[in-house]
Amino acid sequence: MAGSNRPEGAGRARRRNGGLAVLLPLALLAISLFIATIAYFGITRVYDRVLADLPDPRDLDSIVLGENSGVFDRTGGVKLADFGTDLRETIPFRSDSGARD
Repeated sequence: MAGSNRPEGAGRARRRNGGLAVLLPLALLAISLFIATIAYFGITRVYDRVLADLPDPRDLDSIVLGENSGVFDRTGGVKLADFGTDLRETIPFRSDSGARD
């Protein structure tokens, strides 16, 4: 190489192309992880606040609902007596989306 000013054994000087190509994806990854971390802790905090007002599900077995007991005749068509203190009535579910006659 007669026309170059480099010594004979020296290799080419490296250019730093691609610095932005490496830095930009790393910066986007870091920003995404930061936002995901904030979202995770925010959602966890909202979830904890919602659950704080709910009763303990282990206590559901101890709840006694006051429902009247009915005594029917042997055919099951005539109600002979109704025992209980609450004035509750069982209403069957209608599958016709609540349309009235």
